[in-house]
Amino acid sequence: MIPKINSKRQGRAIQAFVKYDAVSTHKMREIAGQENVPELMARLKRNGWKWECERVEMLDRDGKKCRPGVYQLLPEHLEIAKKMFKSERL
Repeated sequence: MIPKINSKRQGRAIQAFVKYDAVSTHKMREIAGQENVPELMARLKRNGWKWECERVEMLDRDGKKCRPGVYQLLPEHLEIAKKMFKSERL
């Protein structure tokens, strides 16, 4: 299945992977413009995109431990994304 993009939010998310490689849930929320990042990523997966999510341990602004996700396209899908956006300046 060739991965596809069905919305501007999904397009911004895929462009973020091309630009940054790995994107935290917090940063993806800002870039894509969607509060529910896990739903955005689930939609991308249903559209054929393959990614992984690593949970990283950090402290929130109140000093409490949290484990936000950091998303990354699999290498072969990152290459597909780069080809899709090769003519666009990020």
